[in-house]
Amino acid sequence: AAAGGRMPPGMLPPGMPRPTGSPGPNGAPRPMMPPGMPPGPPGPPPPQKGGEEDAYNWKQDGEEVEVSVHVPKTATKAEVKVQFQPKTLKVLHCGKPLVEGALAAPCVPEGCTWTLSNGNVVVTLEKANPRPWPGLF
Repeated sequence: AAAGGRMPPGMLPPGMPRPTGSPGPNGAPRPMMPPGMPPGPPGPPPPQKGGEEDAYNWKQDGEEVEVSVHVPKTATKAEVKVQFQPKTLKVLHCGKPLVEGALAAPCVPEGCTWTLSNGNVVVTLEKANPRPWPGLF
């Protein structure tokens, strides 16, 4: 023991159990966290959500949403039409809509582009604001 019979901070007398937090999901005690600390390791913010559907998949970052729409590998740019509006997106192949709907958040049509590559129309939508989109539509 330290001088004066006192234990150094953080030390427990022999035989005394360590303090624990509330029981975890399997009934085992959880280690105590310092006050104000959330459970789990600190780290970067979680990635912004994307998704995959039958006709397309999509991903996003702070400024853009990228949508990859599946078309036949033989499709040409002349057969593809992409319509951007602030709140809607439509992708057509030979006049048939492949993807269309009201967007989950607004985009800036002037900042949107698309390319055709290996059986995919890749549409890049510029977000009107940097907040994460909860979904594409």
